[in-house]
Parts: sequence; C-alpha cells; structure tokens
Amino acid sequence: YRSRVSDNSGIMPFLDQLRDRLGKEWPSLMAARHDAQVTRSELSGVLAVGKDRLDPADASIVVFGSLAREEWTSGSDLDWTLLIDGQVDPEHQRTAFEIATRLRAKYKKPGLTGVFGNMAFSHPIIHQIGGQDDTNRNTTQRILLLLESVPIGDPAAHDRVLRAILQRYLEDDESFVNSEGVTGNSVPRFLLNDIVRFWRTVAVDFAAKQRERGGEGWGLRTAKLRMSRKLIFAAGLIACFECHLHRPSDLDQVLRSSERLSRWQDFLRERFRATPLEIVANFLYGWNSPSACTLMDSYDSFLAILRDEDKRQHLEKLRPEDRRRSSVFREVRDLGHSFQDALTKVFFEESHVVGNLVRRYGVF
Repeated sequence: YRSRVSDNSGIMPFLDQLRDRLGKEWPSLMAARHDAQVTRSELSGVLAVGKDRLDPADASIVVFGSLAREEWTSGSDLDWTLLIDGQVDPEHQRTAFEIATRLRAKYKKPGLTGVFGNMAFSHPIIHQIGGQDDTNRNTTQRILLLLESVPIGDPAAHDRVLRAILQRYLEDDESFVNSEGVTGNSVPRFLLNDIVRFWRTVAVDFAAKQRERGGEGWGLRTAKLRMSRKLIFAAGLIACFECHLHRPSDLDQVLRSSERLSRWQDFLRERFRATPLEIVANFLYGWNSPSACTLMDSYDSFLAILRDEDKRQHLEKLRPEDRRRSSVFREVRDLGHSFQDALTKVFFEESHVVGNLVRRYGVF
C-alpha cells in the first residue's frame, strides 16, 4: 500500500493500475484527483502550515470528505477538524476560530451537522466505542478518521489517534488477534461491526435529515448516499476482509499477544492510508473482477455530475416530490443501480471466498 501522504502528492497507484489493465479513461476521476491535489496545496498556504505554524504541537488540522478522498469538485464543502490529542488548552478554541476564519473566505463551510468545522478530542473518539456515550457524531468522527482523513501540516497527532483507535478495536478482539491461520476468527469483528453500524447510522440519519430540513438538499444527499457513502462502506468491509485474504504469512510464528496486536495494527494502518477508491480499486485489480468496469464507470459518471455546476445545483434544490420530473435525478438513480449491481456481484457472486466472508461476518 502507498500512503496518502501529507505533502499533497495525491498518489493513487491502484486506480492507475486498474485503469491501465482495463484500457479505460476516467476523466472525471482524474480531474477530481488533480483538483484535490491543487486544493490541498493551496490549503497549506492558506493555513500557513509549516512556516507560520497554525497547528499546535498536540494537534493536527485534518480534512475529510471529497478532499481527503481525492474526489474534489468546485462545489465541494471543505470538511475539517482540529484534532487534539493532548491536554485541554484555551488556545485550542482560538486556533479553531482562526482556522475557520481563514477558510471561510475561500471555501464552502462544512454542513449543518456540526461534525466538522470545529475541534475534536481524542479521548471520547478512542475510549467511548459503543455504549450510551458513543453518539452518532462520535462514531462518525472515528470511522471517517480511519476511512477518509488526511492531515494538513504536522501529521503526528493524527497518526497517534488513528493508531490508538486501531489498538482499541484490536485489544478488545482477543479471538481475532490470537487466532491461528485463516480457519479461525480471521476478520476483526469489533472493527467491522462498527463500520457496519456507521453505514446503517448514515442511512437512518438520511431520513431524519430529510424530515428536519423539510426536503432541502434531498437530491444531492440521495446521490451521495447511493454512491460516495456506499463506496466508503465498501472500502471499510474490504479493509477488514483483507485480514483474511492477505494475512501475513509469518504471523502464526509470533507467540506474544502484544506483538501480534502490534502487527495487526500496522497491517490495518497501512490499508487505511489509502483512499476508499484506492482500496476498492486494489481489490478489483487483485481479484481481476469482471464487474470492475461497471463499478468504476458508474462512479466516474457520478463525479461528472457533481463537477457539472448546473446539475449539482439542480440536485441541491431538488425536493423528493419533484424527482419524477427530473432527468438529472433519473441519471443519478440509474448510476446508483449500476453501482449497486456491480457491488452485489463483487461481494456475493464473483468469488465464493469473498461471498462467504460477507455472509459470515457482514450479515451474521
């Protein structure tokens, strides 16, 4: 795995390899990747990271969403968080305010949920997994930190928090850490179950937001739920399944539980350095999936719609009762069906090994 590195190089080798194998051109994917690279470079300048440091020593400025996934378009929100891994300091509030002030003039502010555009502290994200104190917001921050986050500037706090999250999932999953061979508990259930919970929470929250906002923004949220949100979930499943599919060959020679935990921690950390699209593209490439073309073509067409300002604005304004009269929505709906059909074939039909993993760990 190649990293999503903080120097904004935007390396996506798996997508390029899959494109070369299929002999395809995905212009919207490539353009979105380029725009994400440029925007992240600009963002470093706006925040003066590395020169006139704005990020405290115990924190990282972290971006999420389409910018982190390298799917950036001119209409994208800039989802960011000041991720703090240290003692409470009044200076953190002032820093977060200064970040928001600098970004407000140039970028679209985050959505209305309050998950982004402010501070986040490592303690609840790491220690409140499950139980009544693990709010939807806390769960969302944690899973998106794993699946779609990139630090701007000093990555130290970001990396510490991600490794601590993985340690928390793994140390409470003893049967996975100490399993022997692929016949045992070869998938991290604790982590996978939380990724599944995140996806179901996103789906349930969709209905709540529709009611709370009176249908405002329904069309665009529907498009994202059918495509980009579902891609994130698929990437999370694949990362967990790779513990079985690509289990380190020498792991069973390691006897100490703490060392085994560390090895799995490293294994998963490398997987989560890739973007969701990279994770899925690598999986499709490795299994030589017959559905790769359909899946990637539909996602490229989805990004083409988001890059079209007229179509994006149409979706932003579209209300549920008007969907049958919208040719743009029909286009999104058809792409969603193609994307879903391809995912169904990839996860259930093309490989009995993968299908069994989904049935055993993803369903029951």
